[in-house]
Amino acid sequence: MNTNPQTTQESNVSIPSTFFQYVKSFGPGIVLVLTWLGAGDLVDNAIAGANYGYTLMWALAIALIVRFVLCDIIANYQLMNVKGHTIFDGYAALHRVYPILLALGGLLLGHFYCSYTIRGAGEALYHLTGESFNVVIWSAIVVVAGLLIAGKTIYKRLEFIEKIILGIMAITFLGGAIAVGPDFGAMAAGTFAFDVPDTVGSFEAMLIVISLIGAIGGSLANLLYPTFIQERGWRGPKYRRIVRYDLLFGIIVIIVLDLSIWVLGAQVLHPQGLIIENFNDLAALLGALLGRVGEIIIYLGIAE
Repeated sequence: MNTNPQTTQESNVSIPSTFFQYVKSFGPGIVLVLTWLGAGDLVDNAIAGANYGYTLMWALAIALIVRFVLCDIIANYQLMNVKGHTIFDGYAALHRVYPILLALGGLLLGHFYCSYTIRGAGEALYHLTGESFNVVIWSAIVVVAGLLIAGKTIYKRLEFIEKIILGIMAITFLGGAIAVGPDFGAMAAGTFAFDVPDTVGSFEAMLIVISLIGAIGGSLANLLYPTFIQERGWRGPKYRRIVRYDLLFGIIVIIVLDLSIWVLGAQVLHPQGLIIENFNDLAALLGALLGRVGEIIIYLGIAE
């Protein structure tokens, strides 16, 4: 049974008719990008670039294609079905066992995912504030902040803030990648060759491939996109085109960000045999290129 009556009626939000109106209307895809872009994505791309250069770039391409297809299908289902079902309502309509499985999986994975996210945000805030207090205190502050905003309508503010953060991150990451000089020939070869090289460093090549596809293509954050488009007021089949363009824009942005981090690993770390183990190492890498600003950008991206 549909528990969200808002999805059964179409919205009156205006539909863009020109290129610039479409660009101006983009929002849910931007919020989704920064929901996607966690420590897992950043570190996996940096490790792949540092250990294997551009050889495993085909795995990133597959992961991003999978991500786009999954999110597009989920959004399409919510917009187009005549009953106004969410994706979870749709699973419930298939068989009554699905809600139970989803609830158990959500409880288990949600516990680990939230614990990981809270810890990561706490550690990022700890470094952003010059290592004041400690990680536990900052993690507790994150929890309290989450409780204070839970259930409140803050999507418009969230979208505005994340547009600013995304702009800063895109300029910084892309600027760093351009500064070190990407090897476009090696990048193209790595995208289409589908090579699996011998193990370099602590992580096997196939493990990195699985991690990339899992962290990117199979992220739980992919399920949040229908919520974002609903909060934006895009409900009903008439918003199908703008939703697809919005999602495509988000995918293009995440490609730019992921490739930029990969290039930094491939061009700076790989030739020197240096390795990345966590996002603190990644912050140190960007800090070496851009100073304290580079470190702040990484931690800001993790904390948001």
